[in-house]
Amino acid sequence: MCHSFSILFWIPAIVLLAIGLILLLIVQGTMLPYSFFGRKSKGWIANLSETLATTFSTQLKANGPALIASITDKNTVERLRPFVETEIDKFLREKLPVQMPMISMFIGDKTINQLKGIFVGEVEVLFPMFIEQYATENLLNNECLVNKIANTIHSTLSDKLPYLILKKGIIVIILLTLIGILIGLLQYAFMERMMY
Repeated sequence: MCHSFSILFWIPAIVLLAIGLILLLIVQGTMLPYSFFGRKSKGWIANLSETLATTFSTQLKANGPALIASITDKNTVERLRPFVETEIDKFLREKLPVQMPMISMFIGDKTINQLKGIFVGEVEVLFPMFIEQYATENLLNNECLVNKIANTIHSTLSDKLPYLILKKGIIVIILLTLIGILIGLLQYAFMERMMY
C-alpha cells in the first residue's frame, strides 16, 4: 500500500514536468520556419516581426503629418537659426574667398551681413519645404523602410529570443515540477491521514 502512495506522490510532478517540456518544445520548434505535415510556416518570430513592422508603419503614417509639422514648426526653425547663421557666416568669410578669390576683394563686412540675412531667410523658407517633401517621400510612403524594420526586428528576435525563452522556459519547468512535488506531498499526506 505504501508503494502506491509513492506513485501518487510522483505523478503530479511527472505530469507537470512533461507538460512544461512539451510546451517549451512547441514554442521553440515553432519560432523559426518549419514544416508540419506538408504545411509550411515562417514561424512565429517572422509573423511577429511583420506584425510589429506593419503596426509601426501604420502608426508612422497616421502620426507622420503631426511629426513633420512639429519638425518644420516655426519655433523649431527659430532654434536652428543660430546654427544656420554661424555656418553661413563661416561659408561667406572662409570658404567663399577660397573658392572665388575675386569676389572676396569686393565683399566687406556690411555685404557679408546682408548676404547672411538673405541666406538665413531663404533657409527658413526652404528648410520646412525640404523636410516635408523628404519625410513624405522617403519615410511615410516608403515600403523599403517597412521591410527594413521587419528584417531588423526579425534578426534581433531571432538572435536573442530563443536563448531568453529557453532560459525562462527552464525556470517555468522547474517551478512546474516543484508545484507537482508539492501537490504530490499534499496528496500523500492526505492519503496517509485517510489511512489512519
